[in-house]
Amino acid sequence: MKIIVWSMAVIYLLLAGSGVGSVAAQTSDCPQATQPIAYGDQITGDITSDTVFVFYCFQGQKGDQIVIDVEAMRGNLDPYVMLSDIKVENFYAENDNLSPRNLDSHIDFTLEEDARYVISVTRIHGNKGDTLGSFRLTLENQATSSPSPHINVSAGEGGQCVAGSNMLIPGYAISSVLDDDNYLRSYCFYGLKGMEYRMSVETTKDDLDPMVFVTTPDLQTVIDSNDNASTRTRDARLDFVPDADGVYLLLVARADLDKGKTAGEYRLSLDNRTTNTPGTCADALTFPSQGVTLERAKDVFLHVYCYNGTAGERVTFSATAQKGSLDMVLFITAANLDPIEQGESKDTSLDVTATLPDDGPYLLIVFDLTGSGQIDMTFTGVS
Repeated sequence: MKIIVWSMAVIYLLLAGSGVGSVAAQTSDCPQATQPIAYGDQITGDITSDTVFVFYCFQGQKGDQIVIDVEAMRGNLDPYVMLSDIKVENFYAENDNLSPRNLDSHIDFTLEEDARYVISVTRIHGNKGDTLGSFRLTLENQATSSPSPHINVSAGEGGQCVAGSNMLIPGYAISSVLDDDNYLRSYCFYGLKGMEYRMSVETTKDDLDPMVFVTTPDLQTVIDSNDNASTRTRDARLDFVPDADGVYLLLVARADLDKGKTAGEYRLSLDNRTTNTPGTCADALTFPSQGVTLERAKDVFLHVYCYNGTAGERVTFSATAQKGSLDMVLFITAANLDPIEQGESKDTSLDVTATLPDDGPYLLIVFDLTGSGQIDMTFTGVS
């Protein structure tokens, strides 16, 4: 199957360019059908019935220890990723599933020469596959990463996630790996005052002894931690009740960190164990009546606001890009994060309308996937 998918990638890339001759002649520049990507970038894309392959090109240096991650975001997509030279003749690495329980794709590879390289993202079985959806592609160079710990952290404010942290939503789970190269991973979640959250880290492969920590966004204060959920298991579990609305970091590490000897795959889940919800929004997070002008930044992709609504109220969220286009996903949820409505747009504007079922606070969760320019946002309600 691997050879078939690679062959299809070559055909698609050649057809998407300006002919076989033009692609083959580009020995130093990227093929015309590719999109540029650089170390540290996160780029979103879509696999559809009409677009089965998406191509990216980057400049690499000999010795670069690259990490390529393709995470399915929406739909039922089962992604497949390949790394090749720019002629798409020599394939250096490929991956279908990160683990038996995780359909996302992951490549670790050390480059052997200074050159440009092509990343091909498709679905399992290529044009013969039937899965569709959006994905997020991340390219990193571990050779230039901070040696300890292996995360990139910047200060978080209000409802913003920090750089280098994957977003967690209660009710969902995520899988990853801890080893000698990455013995600490960072996640971000939005916690509500008085709600009880349970974080569980379960080893799914090998001998990993995991630990879990909850910290402030700047990593200055460890709020709580856990190594073993009980005397009968080395899995970690932590119950946490925030004393204020806001963003918190959840760190998953192996026991003894860089001095530890265990490694393996794990499954991290975040669950909301509280059925009741807080009565009003915190003032600091309430969406301003005059609207918001959002300064976009590449290291901040999540923004959370709160709105005090009434039963039957019809609300409308509007966003307009001052320059360029939106690449935004919005969720309107109840205070316990139960979904009410959602929308997404890659055009210049986005409007999402919903009728609120009850009196109480509602959350506006904005995923900004571009990270540059400004967005004007308003949120209005009509009883």
